[in-house]
Amino acid sequence: MPKPKHLYPLPAGRDPDELRKPIPGTERLAAVIDAEIRATHTATEAAFARWRAGVGDARAPQLLWDCWTQNKIRTRTLRKHIGSIWQTSDIPDYWLTHDQWRQLFRAAGYTHVRYGSAGPGLISHEQGEPATPPTRAIRVYRGAIRERRDDWSWTASPHIAARWASGRQYGRPRSTVWTTTAPPDHVLCRIERWDQYVIDTHGLTITEHKENPR
Repeated sequence: MPKPKHLYPLPAGRDPDELRKPIPGTERLAAVIDAEIRATHTATEAAFARWRAGVGDARAPQLLWDCWTQNKIRTRTLRKHIGSIWQTSDIPDYWLTHDQWRQLFRAAGYTHVRYGSAGPGLISHEQGEPATPPTRAIRVYRGAIRERRDDWSWTASPHIAARWASGRQYGRPRSTVWTTTAPPDHVLCRIERWDQYVIDTHGLTITEHKENPR
């Protein structure tokens, strides 16, 4: 079940629902993209990258979901974009439900997003590639308020988690550092930026990190 909207800070200081809409002045471009998607049978990787650049980071998760569930993109395109769309959408748990993300990540398989690599065409975000999944459980950490401790963005670094819990990162409130041990089948993606992992937290035991800074 999606969390109430009030549990999410405002991305970039704006109403999250407003971010779903085309950026003012780009309505015509958004309409062209929507029409092109409807008319496309199977998109090339370049076409999807162009659509993604056109709709912006906040609309990209919904774009990915719609294109995948409507069979508009191939698995290799899903793999290439899912990790970086997760990372650049600011609050990925807001835009799609965990069940939706789970379907997408399971379809893509385990991927690795290398930080700083440039993508094709108009998109400049990091791009994902298939990778060998971990074979052992990993200890991960998350800086978040209690009600969002089971969201899916985690880091292998307690120091990075503490920065997110400090109240000095991107308007996030001061919060708590949480930790869990994630079995390999719960580790969905590795993102080099912030030593990040996407962790399916369903069924995991999440506790406050004992060295949580006060």
